[in-house]
This record gives sequence, structure tokens and C-alpha cells, in this order.
Amino acid sequence: MGKEIHWSFPTQECDLEPGEVHVWAADLDVPSKDFEQLAESLSTREIERAARFHFERDRKRFVVGRGLMPTLLSRHFESGTSRSASGYYPQGKPSVVPAA
Repeated sequence: MGKEIHWSFPTQECDLEPGEVHVWAADLDVPSKDFEQLAESLSTREIERAARFHFERDRKRFVVGRGLMPTLLSRHFESGTSRSASGYYPQGKPSVVPAA
């Protein structure tokens, strides 16, 4: 039996002020059904990157982290700002960029 995951999303607007940082934590060890759902949400680039991990545990944690990010960011920025998590830094880390 899988463990139950409890999420606490922001209850009000959460726009970041210049120089402000918000830190979120998530359990990356999720039940198989949740993993499959998150894996389906990844881009081709993210799926290819996940496949390069040597260890299955690392591969799964990458998939879960990248799969959860859009949901978290959409809640975090739902105050009407036009931002997207579709950008990447040259090192492959995701970035929040203005939506086109």
C-alpha cells in the first residue's frame, strides 16, 4: 500500500518580488500510478534526459520532479501573470520565462 501524499498549495497570490525566493519540497518517491501519470506529462526532451540516468531510482525521481513542476508553477503563478516553465538554462535546468 502506497503512502498518502499531502500537498499544501498557496491560498493566495504568490507573485515573486524582485530578489525573493520561494522554496517548495516534494516527495519524489510516489506510487506507480502517480509516476505513470507524471511521466505522460513530460516533453520529449525530458523523457530523453530521464533515459540517460544510470540508476532507475534517479530516473524515476527526475520524472516525478519534472512532472510536478508545471502543476506547482501554475498554482504559484495563477495570479494572472504570463509565465511559463518551458524555458531551460544551457545546463538543462528549467527556468520560468515570460509566456509568448
